[in-house]
Amino acid sequence: MLNNIPGELRWFLRALLRRWWLLLLPIVIVTGVVAYDLITSPPAVSSGFTTVVRYSAAQSPDAIPNRDGDYQDVWLSSELTVRALTEWILTTSFKREVAIRASAQGVEFAPEALPTAADHVRSVGQMFISWPDAAELEIIAQAALDVLREDSQRYFPQFGDEPAQVTVLDDIQITPAPPPIVDRFDAVVRVGLGVIIGLALAVLAEWFDPTLRTRDEIEQTGIVVLASVPRE
Repeated sequence: MLNNIPGELRWFLRALLRRWWLLLLPIVIVTGVVAYDLITSPPAVSSGFTTVVRYSAAQSPDAIPNRDGDYQDVWLSSELTVRALTEWILTTSFKREVAIRASAQGVEFAPEALPTAADHVRSVGQMFISWPDAAELEIIAQAALDVLREDSQRYFPQFGDEPAQVTVLDDIQITPAPPPIVDRFDAVVRVGLGVIIGLALAVLAEWFDPTLRTRDEIEQTGIVVLASVPRE
């Protein structure tokens, strides 16, 4: 059955068939350890809380006197405004403004300690904030929205003397963050390592075994095989 398979692959498959118990041994051990941990260990817990808020934004019409343009120009301006705010959310200056406003509500933290992320699709932006405490996160999220609505002109001269007009599209909703990805895939990784160790053991055992079992193995030593007796 293996004679039509290329030499290296045939050798590898024969090694697995001969040393199948070495292949299975680490897998069985690791699977047993993983099963024991799943039964006895508490389930993976959330790594904190997170909130996602979507918003739209545009430059205040009063900031551009005698403005000429059509509706397409208005939508393009909105998209560029949202893009600018998206980049601002990731900066230290934005986090510093949020920290100042949150401290007035009794939530103190260093600006660089605030995990934020942002994205946008055309004229709709998204702000992601994570924090260990749900009640504090709600205060931080509200402070971040206030900064977006009231302080953008301080960092974007093109807005003039007025901040960008920001409309929040979602209410602030605090949800538990998923467990760390390492915890979620730990069992799969350990079983995968067991498979790799089993393959390595089977191959190494075959590689260092001096026994000659097949005609191919004998011919590889330079000995000419004149005849062979079938098993049956």
